[in-house]
Amino acid sequence: NAADVKEVVAQAAAIAQATFATQQSPIAAVIETEKQKLRILVMDSDQATAGAVEEILQHRAEVIWAQDEEHAKEILAHQNVSLVVADITMGGKSVSYILKTVKQFNPQTQTIVLTSFSDTSHLIELINQAQIIRYLPKPIRNNILARNLEFVIERFHALGNSPELQQRQSVEPIKDP
Repeated sequence: NAADVKEVVAQAAAIAQATFATQQSPIAAVIETEKQKLRILVMDSDQATAGAVEEILQHRAEVIWAQDEEHAKEILAHQNVSLVVADITMGGKSVSYILKTVKQFNPQTQTIVLTSFSDTSHLIELINQAQIIRYLPKPIRNNILARNLEFVIERFHALGNSPELQQRQSVEPIKDP
């Protein structure tokens, strides 16, 4: 729809203009918010993923492992998380609605999606409605996961120090229940 495209482009341009002057260097952002301990939720039925995240970050963050969607929802109901590392399916069911909901309520939360399938239409939906920042194929390689975790943590801190930049994290309304 041409009208929708124009509206989205106009919104993106307005956000870019409003935030251009407020961008900070990632290093300064990390220094300012170093006192804030990161809380990372790992949503994966395989505990090895949570173990890999813990090993990579070496106590720089609280890593919480949710082995099923009910546990993940319980954690999210009671705690704010800085970063979500999630397998797109848990127990054979998609958890994309959880990722979309997290982003609706907390735009600063960053998300890395892990998956062994390559449904591009599903990934595009997650990019638009959950603002996933990285997609990594399974099986995961620790060196690739480490680089992506560092980037996403830097981005989280930059957004926390600049509420204006959070506007860039706005997402489409959730289309499915």
